[in-house]
Amino acid sequence: MPLRKIKICFSTLLVLVLMLSSCRNSPENKLPATVSAESGLIKTIHRYTFRDLNKNGKLDVYEDARQPVELRIKDLLGQMTIEEKTGMMFYTPAGVNSDGSIEDKPAKAGIFSFMSNALKSISDQHINYFNLFMVPSPDTLALWYNRMQQFTEKTRLGIPLSIFLQEPGELRN
Repeated sequence: MPLRKIKICFSTLLVLVLMLSSCRNSPENKLPATVSAESGLIKTIHRYTFRDLNKNGKLDVYEDARQPVELRIKDLLGQMTIEEKTGMMFYTPAGVNSDGSIEDKPAKAGIFSFMSNALKSISDQHINYFNLFMVPSPDTLALWYNRMQQFTEKTRLGIPLSIFLQEPGELRN
């Protein structure tokens, strides 16, 4: 074999080895430090880090962000009970405590004082979609929302909370 062909083969082999080794050594994903610090559900399997939402110790299709959305939905629906599926078809009003806490303590006065917090709806009725009225302030909403997400993380499948904010002017036609 001529020396030129040996050099080309060697160069090609070297490039291939470097490409493969760089692929093998590169991390597939990284979660922000705040996510890792706030969630007890972070797992890494085969160098892929994810949130083990159903707490079964394995990477389910619905937990794998690399999978197509259709497959993730199908997997999650296959794991849900009829009650959980029913709960996903409803949204209900919920109140936000003025201090951002998630304990059930309805407002003392006002048109929406009858509204309870979302905890009972999540726990008892598997409802995860809420219409929020009269939110105290953006920073209080952020505190409440993050605490509620931590609460939903502890449910059986870890389905996150979704909210719709109702502006007071939108109540009129």
